[in-house]
Amino acid sequence: MQPCRMSAVALLKAYRSRALSPVEAMQDVLARIAVFEPHIHATYLLEPERALKDARASEERWRRGEPAGPLDGVPTTIKDNIATKGEPVPLGTAASELKPAPADAPPVARLRDAGGSVAWRVRRIGFFGRGRAAGLGILWARTLYQVQAAASTTAPLHTPRS
Repeated sequence: MQPCRMSAVALLKAYRSRALSPVEAMQDVLARIAVFEPHIHATYLLEPERALKDARASEERWRRGEPAGPLDGVPTTIKDNIATKGEPVPLGTAASELKPAPADAPPVARLRDAGGSVAWRVRRIGFFGRGRAAGLGILWARTLYQVQAAASTTAPLHTPRS
């Protein structure tokens, strides 16, 4: 099975058994993004080099038997309206001022505490852009990403396909 189709639980099991590495999983996810992103424009602040750097660090931790947390090496994403320290938060519209967030929002902080890293975000549609584009982005994200941080600051992280 392709890593981009595996649940977080399956990925972590594969990392533990060394049947798959976080780098292989991230390369597979990035390859899938490269195929579909030009058509649906669902990502925001996509940074493949950072994603691979984080995956290499995760791979090394798994090699030593010391994962950083229960989500170490699992490809993750968040919506573009959830703050990540140092990155602009568009709030789903071009009408907002793009200023770097001073701190991680609680869902991102919890994700990082669990060993996750955020190397890109899923776009939301602006105030007036409802419908097909939003649906495509959500559908694509649900079929690609193993973990998504909810917009709620109190909800736990969830794995929709585990």
